[in-house]
Amino acid sequence: METDFYSQAIQIQFIKMVKSDVTFQFRINENEIIQAEKALNEKGKYSGWHSVEGISTQDEVCVKGRVQVFLRKRG
Repeated sequence: METDFYSQAIQIQFIKMVKSDVTFQFRINENEIIQAEKALNEKGKYSGWHSVEGISTQDEVCVKGRVQVFLRKRG
């Protein structure tokens, strides 16, 4: 299924100051995937909040956040 993806809102909590690159890990579980697919199939769009963590090059969590994503089904 092809979709357009947008970030609608972001909530950020800075945990620790870092002076290195930060890698962001965005995870969704199987239930969230099922919920998004159902909304896309029934309504053609999906909006939901998901967690993200920023990890320093020393493997420390330095940023935590939540991202509200919006998906719109193409075609």
